[in-house]
Amino acid sequence: MSLTAKQGQSIELIEAGNHHGVCVSVIDLGTQYNEHFGKEQPKVMITWELIDFPLLNGDDDSDPQKRFRLISKEYTSSLNDKANLYADLISWRGRDFKPEELEGFNIKKILGANCLVNVIHVTKNNKTYANVSAVAKLPKAMISKTPTYQLFYDMDESVEGIPEGVPDWIKDKIKKSREWIAFANPQDHDEPAATDADADAGEDDISF
Repeated sequence: MSLTAKQGQSIELIEAGNHHGVCVSVIDLGTQYNEHFGKEQPKVMITWELIDFPLLNGDDDSDPQKRFRLISKEYTSSLNDKANLYADLISWRGRDFKPEELEGFNIKKILGANCLVNVIHVTKNNKTYANVSAVAKLPKAMISKTPTYQLFYDMDESVEGIPEGVPDWIKDKIKKSREWIAFANPQDHDEPAATDADADAGEDDISF
C-alpha cells in the first residue's frame, strides 16, 4: 500500500521488519473474482495501525483521529487449516484453536488486538511496496496499546452500510464484489454461484 503526502510527495516506505501493530479495521470485501485462480472467493481486509510510525504534520490522512501509519492485508475469508487467515490467526494468538473456538469464531474479536506485524518489501513493475508478510503474538515485554479507532463492516449485516472512514481504495474493492453489484443492480441479480473459500494455501493472555 503506497501513501502520498498532501503536497504530492511520497511518504517514506515503512521499513521492513517486525513492528508493533494494533488491529483497527476488519472489512468484508465480499465475493471477489480471483484472476490467479480463475474463480470467485470471499475476501476480507484487515488493517493495523503501526505504533512505531506516528503520523507527522503534513502526512496524507483525511481523518484526524488516525495518528499512526496504517498497513493492510487481504485474505480469503476461510478458517480452513490451509488458509493464510487461519495461519496468521494462530500465530497472532500464540496457539491453535480448539474445535469449539473455531466453530464459533467471530472475526470481529480481533479488533483492538495487539500483535507484531512483519513487514517485507516487494517490488513489482519497478515500484516497491511495504506488505504484511505475517503477524505474531505480542511479546509479554511489550505493552499493549488501545486502538485509535475501530471500523467493522460485514455484508451479512448490511451490504450498503459501509462505515464512514473506510478509505476510498477499499470502497472501490467492495463495489467490485458480487454482493455489492447485486445490491446496486437488483434486477440483474441471479442465484449466486458456488465459491471456494479454501484456496489460500499461556492461554490467559490470548487477545481473542
